[in-house]
This record gives sequence, structure tokens and C-alpha cells, in this order.
Amino acid sequence: MASPALAQEVLPSLRETRGVIVNVSPYPPLRGWPQNSVYGVTKVALDGEVSSVAR
Repeated sequence: MASPALAQEVLPSLRETRGVIVNVSPYPPLRGWPQNSVYGVTKVALDGEVSSVAR
């Protein structure tokens, strides 16, 4: 997964310039679709990772 490595690279610059990360995520993974469980789990994990970096 490239997002944690990318976040670590850009985080110092974002802090310096007071920049932001915009994470666009669809609502359906939070509702649970049995046929898309891997997709839903991945999207929720990415949302959680971005939220933890934001703090």
C-alpha cells in the first residue's frame, strides 16, 4: 500500500505550509455489501489511516 509511505513523505511539507489531505471515499463500504467485502474493508482501512495521520 503506497499511501502510508506517501503520507510520510509529504507530511513535513504539509505541516510547514498548513496544507491538507483530501480523502474522498464513497459511503457504500460503510453500509456493507457482501459481494464487495474486500473493497469495503480496504476503503475503511484507508479512511482510518488518513484520519490517524491527520491527528
